[in-house]
Amino acid sequence: ARKFGKEGFKVVLVSRNITNLKKYQSELSKEGIDSFPYIATAGEPNSVKQAIKKIENDHGTVDVLLYNASKIKKTHILSDTSLSIADDFKINVGGALTATKAVLPGMLEKGSGSIFFTGGGFALKPNPDFGSLGLGKAALRNLNEVLNESLKETPIHVASVIVTGKVSESDKKYSPNAIAEEYWK
Repeated sequence: ARKFGKEGFKVVLVSRNITNLKKYQSELSKEGIDSFPYIATAGEPNSVKQAIKKIENDHGTVDVLLYNASKIKKTHILSDTSLSIADDFKINVGGALTATKAVLPGMLEKGSGSIFFTGGGFALKPNPDFGSLGLGKAALRNLNEVLNESLKETPIHVASVIVTGKVSESDKKYSPNAIAEEYWK
């Protein structure tokens, strides 16, 4: 959000947690970046669709969608259940597809747009202790490829930034600022 705001984009923050949104909004405001909070639950399609409709009504066509939601839980794959994994999948992948389909008509009508997904290293190197997340990130990577193929004749850009380490302010490679720079490459 900070990087996009500094690059002149209108920043819209979406989360299910208003407290976190207000905290981020305050932090961005201190840096001179206006942001606008909206509530949605990534695993609930109607919630995502309604939030995007409201965003477009309030701010116009979405130029860039950055989907960064995921269900992170440390549960060994052999201790997990198919129902739990299916619920996680709704957030890890389903929400990304729902959000994409919600912003796509406006982007196509405008003739431009970018869709970004934050992927994870478990898509490339699975860890049984984070089995559900790895399955979700692998599917998100596949969704990126399928969307690229589906939209190749359009001006819509679809890409993923795959984070292969633990995000930490003190890590030069995996700090939020370093990761944000990857979206501009």
